[in-house]
Amino acid sequence: MSTSQSRFWWLLLPPPAEDPLPPELAIPDPKPPPSRFWTWSTDVTSENADLAMPPTKGPDDTAAKNSTVETSSFWALMFGLGAQEGKSSPEITEATNLQDGASWWSGWPFFLTVADDPESDVGDSATAELFRSAKFAVETSRDSCHYAIYCKYGTQDVELAVAGTKTEAQAVKYNHKKRPLTSSEVMENALVKQKKAELPPSNDTNGENTTSIVNKTGELNKKLDSQLKLPTISDLGCNPTSLPASKPDNASSSLRRKEHHGASVFPNFDCNFRTITVTTKMRLVGEALLHGSNTSEKHLYKSTDRQISAKKRKRIKKVVVISIHSFLPAKLVKSLIGQSTGNAVSFASKALAAIERWISCNEDVTCNIDTIALEGQGTIKNRVNKSLKLLQNWKHEINSADFVFVVANSIASPVAIKLVSQMLESPHFDQLRGKKVGLLSIAGTIFGPFYNTDTKIVIRAYTQAENEVISEMLELQRPKSALSKDLVQCIGHLCSCNVKVTMVGAVNDQFVPLYSAIGNQIRHPNLFKCMYVEGSSDTPPFMVQLMSMALTMINVGFGDQNLVRDLSDRLQGGVTMMGSHGSVFYENAVYDVAVRFALETTSLVYHSPARCERLAPITAEADKNLYNLPWNVRGLVNDLVKIKHILNMELLRNIVEEYIRWEPTTRSWREVRYCFAALEDITVDDLLL
Repeated sequence: MSTSQSRFWWLLLPPPAEDPLPPELAIPDPKPPPSRFWTWSTDVTSENADLAMPPTKGPDDTAAKNSTVETSSFWALMFGLGAQEGKSSPEITEATNLQDGASWWSGWPFFLTVADDPESDVGDSATAELFRSAKFAVETSRDSCHYAIYCKYGTQDVELAVAGTKTEAQAVKYNHKKRPLTSSEVMENALVKQKKAELPPSNDTNGENTTSIVNKTGELNKKLDSQLKLPTISDLGCNPTSLPASKPDNASSSLRRKEHHGASVFPNFDCNFRTITVTTKMRLVGEALLHGSNTSEKHLYKSTDRQISAKKRKRIKKVVVISIHSFLPAKLVKSLIGQSTGNAVSFASKALAAIERWISCNEDVTCNIDTIALEGQGTIKNRVNKSLKLLQNWKHEINSADFVFVVANSIASPVAIKLVSQMLESPHFDQLRGKKVGLLSIAGTIFGPFYNTDTKIVIRAYTQAENEVISEMLELQRPKSALSKDLVQCIGHLCSCNVKVTMVGAVNDQFVPLYSAIGNQIRHPNLFKCMYVEGSSDTPPFMVQLMSMALTMINVGFGDQNLVRDLSDRLQGGVTMMGSHGSVFYENAVYDVAVRFALETTSLVYHSPARCERLAPITAEADKNLYNLPWNVRGLVNDLVKIKHILNMELLRNIVEEYIRWEPTTRSWREVRYCFAALEDITVDDLLL
């Protein structure tokens, strides 16, 4: 070691121990060295006072004391010296309390201990290694990936199971802050930031139609506000759509109003289902005994308040939420959607919050809710098979649950439908048939995306695995394809097993048409179909009312006269951040209405499979002739007047008023308005003739 090096290292060494000498042999100490090299000791006493910093000159001794403490604190923290009891400074005590024996050097990578390892909080070294391998498999996956994340209610316990790894059959615990992300999710998150940066300053992006919606429905909103104050979710802790209507008028006004100050779901739940009575129940039971499946029961009924309260307090004690999400190819998302498609963890969080709101609304009860998020990428068959294996890790939790709530969106909706159908037949989930099961499909590709989607896709731009996913998605557009028939059969199986399915479509979705999202041609009382209207949507109020009335007729057992099918293409939104495909799953009301439909409605006396009409619209132009619209509306009105409990007269009056106020500015909407020109000189009484 060189002389310069030795001179450096001796400065860092502790002072040598001093052997006591006889007084006669004692040598006077020379002038002590600068205190900054020696005053790291935390024991500044009279015995080694010569090693301490000499008092600093000043007006008083306080400055000298503070200087000694600061220097001692620094070197004590530097070398991790334990403070002596009763003689340590406050700074040293605070630092040493964090971790006994820890030093300043422990922050450097080469001084890391086992406790400081980033993965050490998942358990022992074997568990940490399993998590590393599972996380690596997720983050390096490209075209196919399947994994599940389980979260136990009320705890920080999170488990990860990845298909194709050792964790597939034995989930591993990990820190919830270290959730693995696939490359597709990272890309979508970056896409959202990029799109937001490209947006112009928002002065008034709603446009003419949004202003029209707010202004033209002002009187209606005032009437509603006078009857029922509309609190926000943060004020109430419960979405307004989940509150039971105190009066029929409130429900009617809620159906007719458009909550474009925020977002809303149409049609209103309370307007589509009337409360069942003893007389109605006896009539339905008698018809089932006499005629079997040929009963007049075309729709479900809402349970009484007493039955709902008893269900909250006694029957629903444990809930399992299963959320499913599938990633689309990154290039397709960027070119056709322009938004993030979400993730399974966020769906599970939203569903959990909706169940908590429903449980706690007007009741002082709690519920145990576990969540399982199924994430991945691949074909429908692979997603179903892999997800079924992953769910077996928590089959005890699923079988012991009182209510199983499944949530999926976009291309994951067909996966969820087939998965639940197979779970009902699987021996691993043999107790699921006797449970309450609800399924929420959010903007699902039940009948595929818009018909012009295939013309915007370049096959060579995608890998073979990505092309398989895209081909499956486009195959759902063909009603006679094997995949479409199998999906319809699975929906029928769910209905026959008394699964309550809620299908939500977005009015101005840029990727999935409304008729596809709601499975328009599949009819059954256990299917509740509704639409999401975003606050910034430029959809005309007249079209919102017309679509709401058509969906109401479907939910009560009648037809929509093909109105939803014929007008869905004109409702398509643009590939921007303002589209609804990437925002519909963030709306709390979407989850609230699905929970209410699953838990507040009655069950059919005689369970029957779903019936399917025409599976998908024909692409011929004659099939979309706008001049058929007046006759279709006429048929819809004829069916509407037959139903009494949905306040049909107010619906008709509101549609006529909205049409008169409608002043379209685009050619597409002017053509539609021209088809209904007869409504300008007509009254509600004339429609009933």
